[in-house]
Amino acid sequence: MKKKMIQILCIFTVAACLFTEKVMAQDTAYHRTDIVSDRAISIYKEALGNMNMPNADYAVHLSLNTSMGNFAVTDDIKCQKSPLLAKSVLTGQSITADKQSQPIFNITQYMQLVNNEEQIYYMLKDDNKKKQQWYVKRQQLDPELKKLLGATDFDYAQQMRDTINAVDAINIDKETDNGQILRVKFDNKKLFDSNKILKDSNAVFSGIPMTDRAGTIKMVRNMLDSLGNSRDIVSTMLIDKTTHRIVSVDSDITEQLKAVIRVVLSSTPELKAQSASMAMVPMSAALSTRQPKNNTGLGNGAGDINGIMDSSSVDDFINSLQAHLTITIKPLDDVMQLAVPQEVRNTAVEVKPENLINQSGLNNK
Repeated sequence: MKKKMIQILCIFTVAACLFTEKVMAQDTAYHRTDIVSDRAISIYKEALGNMNMPNADYAVHLSLNTSMGNFAVTDDIKCQKSPLLAKSVLTGQSITADKQSQPIFNITQYMQLVNNEEQIYYMLKDDNKKKQQWYVKRQQLDPELKKLLGATDFDYAQQMRDTINAVDAINIDKETDNGQILRVKFDNKKLFDSNKILKDSNAVFSGIPMTDRAGTIKMVRNMLDSLGNSRDIVSTMLIDKTTHRIVSVDSDITEQLKAVIRVVLSSTPELKAQSASMAMVPMSAALSTRQPKNNTGLGNGAGDINGIMDSSSVDDFINSLQAHLTITIKPLDDVMQLAVPQEVRNTAVEVKPENLINQSGLNNK
């Protein structure tokens, strides 16, 4: 079960990053009603145009307050556009009443393209081991996905035009010596338009076997539709006065996280049943990282269930949840950080893509 809960957090972290990318890829169309709004539009448009950087460092921080305790999920994502390289360090912690942190999980991942092959190296840190085990997944890159990953400046501009109406309102909340603070309200139905986002779904999900792809796409579509029906997101953005770029995005995403978790649980009923049983134990113990149970490094969670409670405990957990997302963005200072270390290359155990899907528990059967 502990790995199942990690998957939910990982999925939402990815969704949060997707949201941030969309926020920074918006052009804007407004009913211009006053001078302040006009200036805000001008500042925002200029900042968006400057976000098409050759590399970037995204620091994602998700804070969670729940009936089962307080938690923090962070993801340090470093990436380069060409050649495409990326590194991610995803961590989870429980926060005690006296503000002390207890590690829950730590996942490091490298991604690179070698000719037409996508290579993903990853490691789920096990505190019980002195030497950590790395895994690698290799697969041929779908031509359409390669085209998407190699987006040009023209593609970036087209993306801005395609999502021109995603912002509902904007104003300058405050000005400081460092920059302007914009308050932006998004129309969620436009921001999470599943038809637009999934128009290249077969390319995006090409790494998933055909037998599982339809179920995965269906779940993602349901997730996007649920996000679209959630309360509109209001974000605070800091625009740097020197670089004229967006350097931070701050949002209350409580309703969005609830929507995502409900879709994931409804897509995998056995996960909700397992989640209910976990409500009897402290979350820090439930999610603590242990030795992987299989050769993918993911575990299957089957041995974690000691009994099934009424699933209302899961609903209580979701209803109590409060979530806040902060993302800071800056240029990457050293692209060599993205190179896969030679020791990782030499020791990584290869995992077939279908094994990852079969162990994830997120595909519809």
